[in-house]
Amino acid sequence: MRKITLLPLIVFVCALLTGCAATLPTQTIVNSGYRYSLEGVKTVTISTRCPNPKLDEVKPSFVPEYCQMLGSSAKLVIKSKYPAWQLKDADADAQIDILLEELYGGSSQARFWVGFGAGKTAITVYVKVTRNNSVLAEGRLIETSTMPNLSTGNWSNEELLTQDAPLISRKIADFVADPNSFK
Repeated sequence: MRKITLLPLIVFVCALLTGCAATLPTQTIVNSGYRYSLEGVKTVTISTRCPNPKLDEVKPSFVPEYCQMLGSSAKLVIKSKYPAWQLKDADADAQIDILLEELYGGSSQARFWVGFGAGKTAITVYVKVTRNNSVLAEGRLIETSTMPNLSTGNWSNEELLTQDAPLISRKIADFVADPNSFK
């Protein structure tokens, strides 16, 4: 009769428990009263707000700089997707509102020692697209990272979240282009 060792089971349970980031559920709402279209949009306002994001394993002092970086990254990605659009501070044809809801830092130790998704980070934003004072679409988007960038040495939670800002920005731009694909 074979002896069953508990070590693989313990490692699996630890990886499972430390790899699960408790994030808000994804959500997409497209206003059914309107056909979603950004046709004819020439000017757009993109605002990023981070009034009180839920933080887990992230320094509170990191939030203002991250919020600024997220806003800049989102503007760059959206502008590259829609080069004809002009960014304005107010009175634009369309408005894109980005609300940072959560920054989950995960565990750098679990990422290093366990891997397989353990210790992952998560960024949660809520995006709202408005045109003519009507909400066309809104949705919650989540980006997670399980692997540090070994070539640049990004190990800390804040460094990994910073590395993921362009990824969540691409999701935001894709959502703006076609929110129905996120359902």
